[in-house]
Amino acid sequence: MEQKEKEKECRNPECENKFMPYKTTDKYCSGKCAMKCKKPDLTLKPIYKPPNKISPKRKIENLKYAAQRIIFLGKPENRICPITGKETTEVHHKKGRTGSLFLDERYWLAVSREGHIQIENNPEWAKEKGYSLDRLSKEGIKPIEPNTKQDWRICTPKTIGEIREALKCYTDDVKIEFRSKIHGNLYETDVNGKPLIYFE
Repeated sequence: MEQKEKEKECRNPECENKFMPYKTTDKYCSGKCAMKCKKPDLTLKPIYKPPNKISPKRKIENLKYAAQRIIFLGKPENRICPITGKETTEVHHKKGRTGSLFLDERYWLAVSREGHIQIENNPEWAKEKGYSLDRLSKEGIKPIEPNTKQDWRICTPKTIGEIREALKCYTDDVKIEFRSKIHGNLYETDVNGKPLIYFE
């Protein structure tokens, strides 16, 4: 004989319905009742932490910049804005603020707020006047005369490995210029008391 399935009472205390269970484990007559009786999840979920937009390296550079900026604006030659004639309050980066240009004072210009706005709003005019420079140009860099008596030929590298080996003795702050093809002579020269490596 076939056994008839028994009706079950809904476990929702607010519901008086009886239902025919689809599975033996069913406890509620509907999904609505099941949601009402669902216990709240009290487990602590990890708090989402957005990615850090400023890298640790950039944080250090920002601290250095804040100190350098105060000293730069305090110099007598940097106290008057060349555009408006007012007192300087800001630093304009002629070649932008990316990479090593951020702390390179060779491309800094002390300006007032009004002068800075004028430069930013008139880029072509600023380039004509020399207040802004193209990032790829070498304008503003003291030209180097290669192969002069004070320049010392280090080696004639043929591979990247030989270049790395030759530059091991130099610190990270020594500048390197590629004036021509890389498979040339590697020279060391002196610019303003600082060593500079270049290929010629």
